[in-house]
Amino acid sequence: MYKDLLTSKNINMIPRRDYKQKILEENYRINDNEKIHSFSEYVELESQNDPNFFRWLFEQDDLSDFENPEPDTFSDFLNEL
Repeated sequence: MYKDLLTSKNINMIPRRDYKQKILEENYRINDNEKIHSFSEYVELESQNDPNFFRWLFEQDDLSDFENPEPDTFSDFLNEL
C-alpha cells in the first residue's frame, strides 16, 4: 500500500485486492494445502508456478510470464496475509 502524496490517501496497487485474496483462500482450502504450507507460502508458490499469476493479480495483460511489476507491493501483500 502506498500513500498518494497529493491527497494523503492510501493507494492499493493490487486492483480488487480483497476479492483476489478470497479466490486464493478458496483455492488454498480446496487443494488441502493447509497441512503442507501456510497461506502466504502457498501464494508465493503459486506466483512461482503460475506464469499468469502476476497478470491476474495486478490486472496487467502486457506482462511477461512470471514478471512481477511490483515486488514491494507483492511482498507487502504476502506479509499481510
